[in-house]
Amino acid sequence: MIKKRSTLIILIVLLATLFCYIFSPIKAATNENKVRATEEWEDSGFIDPTAHEEAAFHRLVDSTTFNSKLYIASGVCTADGDNAKNKIYVQAYNGQEWENIGTPIIAKANQLQLDKITFCKKGENELYLFYISEGLLEISRLNTNNNTWSEVTSLTDVSNSFDITSQNNEVYMTTLNQNGDVAKIYKFDGVNLIEIATFRQNAGYLGKTKVTILKDDIYISVKEPGKEAISLYKYQPSENKITEIADCQVNLPSSEYEMVTVLENTREKLYITSIQTDNMLIHTYDGTNFAQLDKSTLPENLYILNISSEEGDLYITALLDRKTTNIYS
Repeated sequence: MIKKRSTLIILIVLLATLFCYIFSPIKAATNENKVRATEEWEDSGFIDPTAHEEAAFHRLVDSTTFNSKLYIASGVCTADGDNAKNKIYVQAYNGQEWENIGTPIIAKANQLQLDKITFCKKGENELYLFYISEGLLEISRLNTNNNTWSEVTSLTDVSNSFDITSQNNEVYMTTLNQNGDVAKIYKFDGVNLIEIATFRQNAGYLGKTKVTILKDDIYISVKEPGKEAISLYKYQPSENKITEIADCQVNLPSSEYEMVTVLENTREKLYITSIQTDNMLIHTYDGTNFAQLDKSTLPENLYILNISSEEGDLYITALLDRKTTNIYS
């Protein structure tokens, strides 16, 4: 039988294929040098909530676990022109059946498609949904008493992407301004987004920002324009201080990259991966030293789509040869 956390990841992948295209999740083992093929699949009975929408296009999906359930957010733009609406459906799965969580969330920006939707947990009892379109970031909170969503705050003058991280009751977010030349970090207190600092400013457009927590410090990054590199910074909340990691040794040939924290053999490390065709690069950082991950046990010709961490393990979503679906654990 598959381990519970592996089953969860597999279920998430199956649901994502309803909205995107077939892909293969790869788990990079942190304590052994082998990969095994997964043996079992189960149909969860999930029904695409956007299938009935007329002229629906540009579907997005995100998932999380909350209160022992799997939550799926399905974002879709329903029409062109003045009648366009960006809707987000949320459903929860208890291991046996699906239920709708509130009515669809309607984003205020309605002329262009949603650029990103992301769940965020604050502590054990608070679940939020971040979503962005047309330079408007909105945050809605789940009322667990009646399973309804309500908007708590919004932020203008932001680019079409953001990144968030949470640990216990602390939530941090990074994003660029709408011109793309200023990178900022915010703290979310459950009601307001509080700007902490500008950590990078440039004459031209910067690349994507990322944020994660390592050893109680907040690590933030931004892709440098015209360079195969990121700038990495450490924010120390106790001192309200931001320091650039001057010796950041991360080669990123692609503009797309991910950064997460993984507990590896009782030691936390940052994992940073570039996302490009046929050349997967994974770097680690333990707070002192950089290293490049040995990926010899993984197949070649991987096109990385996503990287995430669940319960101390690293999961990579990827296409093998851009066409073959393989599942490893």
